[in-house]
Amino acid sequence: MSIQACLDELDEISKEIKANNIKNKNLRIRAKELQDNIQTYLTNKEQPGLKYKGKAILLESKEKHMRKKKTEKEADTLAYLESIGVHNPKDAYNKILGLQKGEAYHDKKLMIKDISSSK
Repeated sequence: MSIQACLDELDEISKEIKANNIKNKNLRIRAKELQDNIQTYLTNKEQPGLKYKGKAILLESKEKHMRKKKTEKEADTLAYLESIGVHNPKDAYNKILGLQKGEAYHDKKLMIKDISSSK
């Protein structure tokens, strides 16, 4: 297979992936709307759930946590390290972050950019 054929096929695949991503985004939005409608129905009727075509649809409540911003995480961690008596909490925090990262390695990546004809 020639390099030109490879590039053409790669371009077509990229376009198809982009189209699928847009379609899937719209489907996820619609699914969320439908789920919200079902939740509203169950809440209004004060029902814990219902049965439909051999499926049980239940409305359950679960605890979720809000995500903290990076600066909030750092501030809270530094405050905790200070409270437990760590002498240099900033260094300890940086060491912890370093330990969480995997080993570094070199990787090659193909970059494809459009060249503008007007300069």
